Order: sequence, then structure tokens, then C-alpha cells
Amino acid sequence: MQRHKITIALALLLASLMLVSVVAVASQDAGLKELRWGGRKAGGGIDIVYHTIQVTGTTGDSMTFNILNTAVKGKSGNVTTKTYTPPVTATYYFSNDTAVLKGKPAGMMERARERGRQGPPTKGYNDATINVAGASAVIALKNMTINRVDRNTTEVQFGAFSVYLPDGTVKSYKLDTPVKDVRSRMEMTRKITGNPQFRADLQDALKGGATFPAGTAPVPLKTIDSKM
Repeated sequence: MQRHKITIALALLLASLMLVSVVAVASQDAGLKELRWGGRKAGGGIDIVYHTIQVTGTTGDSMTFNILNTAVKGKSGNVTTKTYTPPVTATYYFSNDTAVLKGKPAGMMERARERGRQGPPTKGYNDATINVAGASAVIALKNMTINRVDRNTTEVQFGAFSVYLPDGTVKSYKLDTPVKDVRSRMEMTRKITGNPQFRADLQDALKGGATFPAGTAPVPLKTIDSKM
């Protein structure tokens, strides 16, 4: 039961993190300028969003996670990477099957942009890697669509994902119903509700419960992609 709860919570967390990454890096990759908010070609400039995730604790009614790293690959061929120091945390609540990430990480990123600070580093795809040491998996979110962006609300969804595991294998899944994530800027919250297929697919992918050893070297994105 404990492992089952962990797996469901991981599944729901992935969608909540996706929006943090996309909003933070969109201005860094010229290839993402083709985005058309509101549905026409929505998400057209973003190819894959990768995250490393790590479970950190659990109680009787909730679970907390660390989001360690993110990489966003644009269709232009550029990749923007971000290591969270300290890690971003999120909480999944068992009582209502909902994941909530409160607005501190996104708010920090937005304030940094407003003050003109340097954004996350960008490099070519062939040189791009993602850190995996200590993580449970690398999740690659695909078939992404940005449904809505206005002054207060952003809604994002993805329709497929792959999971890169500590044994070097990858499992890939296509969703009949996309996973949606809604962010409210006014309330400074990010909230998603999982669907049964996504939870079942991720449970299948992570049923081994392994983690990457602490000294594991960063993994090239092209290595992960070659196994999808």
C-alpha cells in the first residue's frame, strides 16, 4: 500500500512541475517563440520536458517530494536546464487525490526575470545532460499543449510520457486522456488531478522502487531519447 501511494503521488506531481519549467524557460529558447497561446499550435515550440524526481517523506494523509532537475528541449534543437538548489518541494494529498505546488518556485523565477537576472543555461541538444544522482526516475513529458494563458490562469496538458529508470531502461506510454495542470497566479497555486490511466502507467513504470546511486553521472538526453 505504501509503495502504491508513492507511485500515484509521483504521477500527479509530474504534471504540477511541468508548468514551472515551461513558464521559466520559454523566453530562453528562440525556438519557443512559435508558441501560439489559446490553442492554435499551442505548445508547438516545445518538444520534451524532462524532470528528475525524488520521494522525501510521507505521513498518514500526504506525501512530500523533491524536484531535483529540469530540462526543456525545444524543437529548435536547444535545451534549457535548471537545477533546483534547494530542491523544489511539492505535496500530494491522499484524501482528495490532488497534487498541489504552492507558488514559491514560480514566483521566484518570475521575480528573477523581472529584475533582469540571467536565466537558466541553454545548450545544444547533443551536449545536453540531466542530473540523476539520488533520483527515483527521469520523467519525459511529451505531446504537450498549452491550452490557456491569461493574466491569472495558465493551463497545460501532456498526452504521453516516458520514464528513464535506474537500470538504464525506458518505458513509454500514450495517454487516452491528457493530464492537465492549472496554475492560478492570483492564488499562487498549481493544482492537478490525476486520471486512472496515468496513475496505472506510472505505477507500472516505477514498480521496482529503485533509485540512482548518489555518484551517478549526468545522463545525456540523447541517451534517454534513443530508448523511447
